Amino acid sequence: MDNQRVMRILITSCGKRDYLVNWFVLAAGPKGTVHVGNSHEDSPCFALGVPHVVTPLIASPAYIPFLLDYCRENHIDLVCPLFDEDVHCLALHGDQFREQGTLVLGPQRELARLAIDKWAAHQWLTARGILTPFTAIDLKVVRSGLEREEISFPLMVKPRYGMGSIDVYIVHNWDELLQTFSFLTQRCHSPSGLTDKSGAHGGGDVLVQKRLVGDEFGVDVLNDLKGKPVAVVPKRKLSMSAGETWVAATVRSTDLHRLGMQLGEELGHVGNLDCDIFVVDGVPVVLELNVRFGGGYPFSHFSGVDFPRCIAAWLDRTPIDPRWLTYTEGVSAVKSLSVRAL
Repeated sequence: MDNQRVMRILITSCGKRDYLVNWFVLAAGPKGTVHVGNSHEDSPCFALGVPHVVTPLIASPAYIPFLLDYCRENHIDLVCPLFDEDVHCLALHGDQFREQGTLVLGPQRELARLAIDKWAAHQWLTARGILTPFTAIDLKVVRSGLEREEISFPLMVKPRYGMGSIDVYIVHNWDELLQTFSFLTQRCHSPSGLTDKSGAHGGGDVLVQKRLVGDEFGVDVLNDLKGKPVAVVPKRKLSMSAGETWVAATVRSTDLHRLGMQLGEELGHVGNLDCDIFVVDGVPVVLELNVRFGGGYPFSHFSGVDFPRCIAAWLDRTPIDPRWLTYTEGVSAVKSLSVRAL
């Protein structure tokens, strides 16, 4: 790719995902530049030796103007957000970035809410006939579901806008449910001023959900820059902690591949979609949608695919190597902690 143009990529809310930054650096090539941004100056990615910038908080009115200025001044071609609130915020302003020549990975504006709102995602999946667990934001609906034996204890209670399995509880009876629901109602609030008490989606900020019992999978779905699915990589989760997958192995599954392709087609996002899916009695049930590179992508990457390189090639209008979309079944990988001097 000697004739490759200078490519500039900005990864926002980079946090601890230094491995993903390094893969984008390789994808951008010797003539490209990868920038990283985070609202905390002690982000591990800032120690990678790439251009970095401390951004305003995502909830700040200054956040989008700051990023627009940064992208314009640094001729950024692509923005890749790695945090759900960031994905939502940038999707709402994607047109402004596009007008100045910057593409933002993630969902389209009209589906931006799916990046952050579990209740909206549940409604979206249900409307398309995609199986997802019983979910309610009204205790009357929960009571009715129990009476009809549509659900039974134990149940899950979690924040509607939660991330990283924070404040997720298992309740075993109605009293526990009431106490936990009340506690989370006081504790959980819509992020970034996003309120929905009387809006189209309705309800509050706490979900009650059927607890799924089965094998858990993470599925990466890569869409091209036109929003069309081109690759699906399913992985069986073997070890998890605090919402993070630590050990996983790639699998072949016709059902998961078909479901991933349907999700990619229906959602029409640009870039990667990270899905949490349970297979219950042989049937896939979608638990969550994360419209970004998730913590499970490294297991896909180690199995042979290279999604950052595909995205860079599409951005550069050069052909992709089919091997970048091809994974090997049965590849197991494990994450580990490392220490880096700042």
